[in-house]
Amino acid sequence: MAGPTTADSITAAFTESRLINVPWGDRDSLGLFQERPSQGWGTPQQIMDPVYASTKFYEKLVTVALNRVEFRHPVLVGDVVRFLTRVLRTGRTSVTVHVDVEAQRGAQP
Repeated sequence: MAGPTTADSITAAFTESRLINVPWGDRDSLGLFQERPSQGWGTPQQIMDPVYASTKFYEKLVTVALNRVEFRHPVLVGDVVRFLTRVLRTGRTSVTVHVDVEAQRGAQP
């Protein structure tokens, strides 16, 4: 399955676990995507199965569109900008997401 979601899943797994299927993490997070059994992602055994974990990741993958981002200081070419998201609330047809944006001056990615 090639496409934008494949790149998204590899990026997410690399960010969460450096692409290592780890049996530990923050709180009860496990596996490639650091999914949490206590949050309904599956049993620990299921989450440690890369096929199961990636399937769950794709099932819950959403795209968030931002209309506007305002910075307190100018962002320059060469700055690294990070978008940190936190899901505040989920509904049947919507999700409320909090987004923090950070810019680091002249940083190397």
